[in-house]
Amino acid sequence: MFNFFDFMLIKYLKIRFLLVIVKVVLWSCLFPAQAQSKKFKKAFAQLKTNFLKADYQATLTQVEKMLKKPENTPLLAHIYMYKALALLKTNQDQEAAQVFQEILQKFPDYAHQEDIFYQLAHYYLQRRQWQDGFTWIEKIQTPPLKAQAIEMKKYFLKQESLPELKQLQTQFTQDKDLAHVLLHKITATSDKKEDYFLAEQLIQQFNLQRPERQQIAGITYTKQIYNVAVFLPFDLKNLKFGQKNSLLTDLSIALYQGMRIRHKQMQAEGKMLNLKVYDVRSTQKDSLQILLKSPEFQAFDFIVGPLQDDVFSLVAEACAKAKIQILHPLSEEASLIQNPFTYLLQSTPNSKGAYVAQFVHKQLNAQKAIIIFDNLAKNKLAAEAHKVQAEKLGVQVLAFEQITASNLRKIQEILNQTNNKEADYIVAFTTSQAVASQLVEQLDRASYTTPLFITDSWLKFQDDDLIENLAKRTVFVMTTEVAQIDKKLEQSFLKEYNLATRSTPQVQDKKLLPFAFLGYELMDFLYETLQKNGTYTSYRLPELAQNLFFLPKLSNPIDFRNTQDNFYLNVMKYENGQLKTIEPK
Repeated sequence: MFNFFDFMLIKYLKIRFLLVIVKVVLWSCLFPAQAQSKKFKKAFAQLKTNFLKADYQATLTQVEKMLKKPENTPLLAHIYMYKALALLKTNQDQEAAQVFQEILQKFPDYAHQEDIFYQLAHYYLQRRQWQDGFTWIEKIQTPPLKAQAIEMKKYFLKQESLPELKQLQTQFTQDKDLAHVLLHKITATSDKKEDYFLAEQLIQQFNLQRPERQQIAGITYTKQIYNVAVFLPFDLKNLKFGQKNSLLTDLSIALYQGMRIRHKQMQAEGKMLNLKVYDVRSTQKDSLQILLKSPEFQAFDFIVGPLQDDVFSLVAEACAKAKIQILHPLSEEASLIQNPFTYLLQSTPNSKGAYVAQFVHKQLNAQKAIIIFDNLAKNKLAAEAHKVQAEKLGVQVLAFEQITASNLRKIQEILNQTNNKEADYIVAFTTSQAVASQLVEQLDRASYTTPLFITDSWLKFQDDDLIENLAKRTVFVMTTEVAQIDKKLEQSFLKEYNLATRSTPQVQDKKLLPFAFLGYELMDFLYETLQKNGTYTSYRLPELAQNLFFLPKLSNPIDFRNTQDNFYLNVMKYENGQLKTIEPK
């Protein structure tokens, strides 16, 4: 890729060429007139005039005339130098190189030898004649010119492909400049482990600085302190403390306050993590695009947010290119997972359905199932995923039916079928009160005592008969509510949280507390994950994915070991009007 550095180097090469010209012109003016005949002096003055006017063909003609009858004068070397420079200007590079070498042979004490070394190095490097190019650079001793020659060398080497550079490295095994270019080419373009090992070898052999980023998958790249960025729609311009704000703003504040409190505690514990916060809204995509292209963005190791799906997708795309992990803390939308660097802290409908299938298989050793779902897309997806996973586990699905308010009679037909009475469980992915009421009623009529798995929305229905009936049955509730909370930690956190938000338990919005808890424990997950897996590489490789499990004390478990959304759904038993935790088998 042609970048700013390459542009500046090319610009330098041109400037370097002009400096050579200036030095030759100035040096040629230092010799006294008596050292040359008047005729020769006049001819030389014309030579300089032609060259400075950029009439290079006239310059070459004048040089040939003067060299036919050369005088023994210090200016003779400069005449050859004008010839070489004029040949370069007329794109006769090969002829110019020959003249440069002729100067070195005829005038071994020429004052501008190193400028010739530089020009010859450029000539050979441009033609990929590496041995000759490297040799001429080695002859340069003046530090500033030597440094520029090395940069020129790296510039031409950068144009080579990775295989070509690796081949060159086998020929020039002790060349540090080549090793430097090869190292950066590997880390910028390769995802092969054998290249990683070569890069490590080069770093050790030549004491090279490790590049900031690498393309190599499956290799842990660590830092002393990682950078976590929080992209949330705080809407600071319209934020009003103590007053009603938008739901997204309130969620953002609760989530961030939890993160901020834990971050402060972690610093005191010596768990160092940089936390940077950005107010990111849908209306500010232009300024967001600027951030995504900046070096500041490239330094991030993990990003939490944004909350709006369209903005999240925009940032996630940039994260994939920069190899930065990104986590959506609230969404269940599976379509957001478009690359191996994207994670959803919530479970998608697919994962919920599959998780419940695994849970039933382990807890009940169920062999036969009835699956019911309504017409909501998320419930249909959960039901389909449940069926697929159940069948993988050897469960026979006796019935798989979509039930809505328009076909409630279908429930009775399903339950009255003789074979279906053998079901070990019934799972109902539905949030319809009409379907829930009809299902429970028909279960009574058909004398079913089969365990029933329901969504937590059922417990919120205003139907006393339904709730009373559920209390008599073996009912398992699929919910996102937290099963167990560490009460001591909760009280300690709430004390800090009330101070941070200037609130009291009496006026506190209890609906926001789970998001504050989530933010609080998310910091520990991020810290532990980055410490184990490092950065700038995908966590989807088995050796890294196995580290993506975390057991909080205020929130639900986090499990990304097999999926990029949280493969967890709390399943609790409903007894005596209360939800009770189930000890896993």
